[in-house]
Amino acid sequence: MSASPVTRQLRAYTPGVLTRHAGLLLAVAGLAIPATTTAKDQPQLYTVIISVRDPSRARIPNAVVRVIPAPSPEPPTMRTDSKGELAVRLKPGGHAVFVSCPGFFSSVQHLEVKDSREPQRFYTILRVGYGGGPVAFDTTPVPHFLLDAQPYHEPWTITRAELATMPRTSIVIRDSSDKRKRTYGGVRMYNLLERAGAPLGKELYGVALQTSIVASGYVPGMKQTVEVVYALAEFDPTSKCGEFILADTVDGHPIDPDEGPFVLISAADKTRKRWVPGLQWMMFHPGLEQPVRPGSE
Repeated sequence: MSASPVTRQLRAYTPGVLTRHAGLLLAVAGLAIPATTTAKDQPQLYTVIISVRDPSRARIPNAVVRVIPAPSPEPPTMRTDSKGELAVRLKPGGHAVFVSCPGFFSSVQHLEVKDSREPQRFYTILRVGYGGGPVAFDTTPVPHFLLDAQPYHEPWTITRAELATMPRTSIVIRDSSDKRKRTYGGVRMYNLLERAGAPLGKELYGVALQTSIVASGYVPGMKQTVEVVYALAEFDPTSKCGEFILADTVDGHPIDPDEGPFVLISAADKTRKRWVPGLQWMMFHPGLEQPVRPGSE
């Protein structure tokens, strides 16, 4: 069988020329091949050192950092080191940087990554929280957690024994991994927050509706920190947001240390994205009254 016109053309090229033009000739014959990705096609990455300080410029170690879009590759841990720093590799352009640490207000800032061979330094200053200073943070599971409900209540360390004396409830959850039903036992968040003096029920209006609560936990099994922001109003039964419980048992037994010992559960959330396993602290961020406009008294 005689060779096709394209084949005869390919044979006519020397090896060096063939390498450069084979793709073009195949495309002409309707046999296009995908282009090979080269190093030049890869996006350029630049080193950025995120430095976290307090208002006195003291370094803050173990602060949790999230960058969107994410670093590539992502470091083994997204926490600041003993010097309060975290080095990441980022694409040029705009990024959002979220930083949080127990005892401080969380921060979110815009970072513009520049085209530079030198590492770029990015400073974040965290304001001290209502607790008056940093809170000791240990990733080891402990049988207590901190509820900082200021200005409604002094910081309150709640132990498992203390939780056991409160009115109990239970909720049945179907586990998405194995479809089994599990019964979590604990205390309704509404009852716990009411005991802490939170403005719920008839007090839930005005500035109270601007109050948010940050809950943070650590999951040893995944070596991951979980933080979720809730509106205070979500925990009030009149909001119809579903049941929230602070669980410390599952099927009548203490929750496994890899998930507990405390889990903040949102029964309405089947995806568990708004659950906080390994709960370690909760902190109120009260809303601020708006200034009164002249003539509106």
